[in-house]
Amino acid sequence: MEILRKIGKILLSLLLAFLLLAPVGVIFYISGQEQAQYAPPEAIELKAQSYGDPCLIVRTDMDETITLSGKVISAKIFYQELDYRDPYALRLLLSPGQVIFAGDVIGSYKGEPVLATETGVVSSVNLGTDSYIQLESLDDLVLECYVNEKTLAVLQRENLDLRDETGAALQVAKIDPIQQGDQGTRALFTIEAGRFVYGETVENLPLTTGKVFSQALVVESQCIYRLNGGDQRYLRLVNEQGEFVEERKITAGYTNGRYTCITGAMEGEYCDPGYKAVVEGSGRDAGT
Repeated sequence: MEILRKIGKILLSLLLAFLLLAPVGVIFYISGQEQAQYAPPEAIELKAQSYGDPCLIVRTDMDETITLSGKVISAKIFYQELDYRDPYALRLLLSPGQVIFAGDVIGSYKGEPVLATETGVVSSVNLGTDSYIQLESLDDLVLECYVNEKTLAVLQRENLDLRDETGAALQVAKIDPIQQGDQGTRALFTIEAGRFVYGETVENLPLTTGKVFSQALVVESQCIYRLNGGDQRYLRLVNEQGEFVEERKITAGYTNGRYTCITGAMEGEYCDPGYKAVVEGSGRDAGT
């Protein structure tokens, strides 16, 4: 009986201990389960992304182009003689830059109308022993431009075939032998009849030169950048999903502004079109 009482006391002690410790165990278990819900994954892989939709590097035929800006002027000067016995009795209604047409009344002589015998733009009027009106032709027009050294070198090439986006041809009529200060070198271009009108201002007219870069490796110019103002060009290569792969040194060649011929990369690779703005800002053209 004594042994049974001892066993009973031990069991009672164990039961009391269990009853005291069980709530604590439950609390620890619940707490552990809650913490497990907010625990981070075992590994998070962070990958640098493209700053725009990836651009594909391709091979294609690329036309060489130049752009011209200038003004349409006359290539021919001629005269209307004013053969009057008393030129000082002439009263002319003319001013430089005025357009006159044959048959227009341009003044009077002793009360009689004086008619234009020519059509053109008045450049000057001379009255005296030799009286005449100097005119510029409206039919013989040229495009007057001032070009930089790079464009000048293209214009001086043989077998040049300048054409605009409509296919209309322009031909070099004259290139001045000396440069006009910061303006560049003056060049005149003959133009097809009706393409432009006298006095028209032409801005950034794109022209193909007839030269083609066959199957050139080409990338969008916005993908090319420099680091720290240096001359070396780079591409930030990414995969098709825009994930960063590597930074690649390249050599940039001819560019038409939008696309640039390159070496140092491979056809079918992708590059980041937005990284240039990150490292350079948006005001520079790294493709040239």
